[in-house]
Order: sequence, then C-alpha cells, then structure tokens
Amino acid sequence: MVGANKFQRVFQVPKDNITFSSGDKSKGILDDYSVRRNVATKEGTIEHIPTEDNHIVNKRYVDNVNTVSHCDAAYNVTLTLANTEYSQALSANTKRIIIKQRSSSDYVTNPLSVIRFSYEPNKVAIPVEPYFTLDKSKTYDIQNLNLTGATIYLASETAGTVVEIQEWV
Repeated sequence: MVGANKFQRVFQVPKDNITFSSGDKSKGILDDYSVRRNVATKEGTIEHIPTEDNHIVNKRYVDNVNTVSHCDAAYNVTLTLANTEYSQALSANTKRIIIKQRSSSDYVTNPLSVIRFSYEPNKVAIPVEPYFTLDKSKTYDIQNLNLTGATIYLASETAGTVVEIQEWV
C-alpha cells in the first residue's frame, strides 16, 4: 500500500544528527548574566529617574509621586461673568497645582472656553501680559513649586465657566 508507506514516514523517529554544545556560555548574540544599565526601546527608555513623557518607570517611583487623588486642597471657582477677574488664594508652601476646566455634559448650551490665568492681579479680565491661557479640555500641571502667599487670578470668555484647582502643600 502506498498510503501506509507515507503514514509510517510521518511518525518515524528523527535521525540523531543534532548536536548540542557544552559550556557555560550561550551561543548567539546574548551573553549569560548580561547587565544593562539603560534599556532603550522604540517607545521609551528605562532609566533610574524618568526625564521624558515617554519614559518607562517602575511601580515604586509611581507610588512615590503625588497623584491627583492625594491633593491637600481642591477649589472650584465659578467664573460667573465673562471677562471678569476672579481669584483663589493658595496655601502657604504650595508645591504643586493642577488647573483645569470642569467638563460639561451639555456642550451646546455650555461649551468649554479658553481660561486666562495669572499670578498677578489685573492681567486676565482684559488680557495684559503676563498671563497664561488654558485651552479647552487641557490641564495645567506645575510641580516643584515653593509658593508663599500666592493667589491665582482667573477669567474666561464664557460666563459660568467652572475652574477646578488642585493643590499640594
């Protein structure tokens, strides 16, 4: 039978022509016990302290960095009138702040607008340098501060805008 012959060849034990090298070193491009100080990938880099947005960090580093859920104070400032200056005093020794506009579920009647803010009075209602702008749906996050008795001054081109400020001391 011709078919039986093919079946037997499929299940035949391979010939013993494979040899393995002995020794403590691997063959190929990898060395045994290789130590890498910096692992570079296409997406990011693993380093002791991350310095770029796309760097990969370890769990301990992430756990030790202040996160949004651990802020010391949170303020919601309603900018009732358009192009009018409002202020929010910050705690002494503020180390970090995050400023963002509260999202609205109804973008037709309450669209997000550009927020102007400054650390000096009389700069944002009618824009006068120095002031900063925070575009729609963006977040301003500044760290490593040492503010003493600082106040943030806010204004918006849209009445009723709510600005959320988070603060770490």
